Amino acid sequence: MTTVRTMMRTRVAQAGLPTLRPATAEDAKLLWEWRQDPVVRAASFSSERIPWARHQRWLARQLASPDCRIWVAERHGRPLGQIRYVRSGSEAELSYSVAAAHRGQGWGTAMLRASAPRACQELGVTRVFGLTICTNRVSIRTFQGAGFHEVRALTRRGSACLEFEWRP
Repeated sequence: MTTVRTMMRTRVAQAGLPTLRPATAEDAKLLWEWRQDPVVRAASFSSERIPWARHQRWLARQLASPDCRIWVAERHGRPLGQIRYVRSGSEAELSYSVAAAHRGQGWGTAMLRASAPRACQELGVTRVFGLTICTNRVSIRTFQGAGFHEVRALTRRGSACLEFEWRP
């Protein structure tokens, strides 16, 4: 029997990859609201609420950095989520979130597939990787579905996590 989740993911696969547009200062409120989402905070290595002024300063630094790319994923002009890559040497660490209204539909996987090659090209890196808390089964499936490979288990900020990588 086909599940609703399977049908939704099939629709995403048929719809193709989302459009990625560079985030701008005008996206500050949208990105901040997504970061404040309790589900996003629970899956993060830092679950605290972020004050608006601190978020604005952080975003300005990220947008100005040649080592960072933040994209807003969209489908037909509607924002689906965000994905960020930060370069360090020949690799870039990624972080992503999917808007609450679009979760469970395969958009996280689609965002990773669409952005990883672009991040490698724009940032000049040969490897991108992401970390997820070991209990975050959704994120683990997202990385696996996007063709990322599990590299190792480690601890970050006191949380047991898994590292996934993608190479061009």
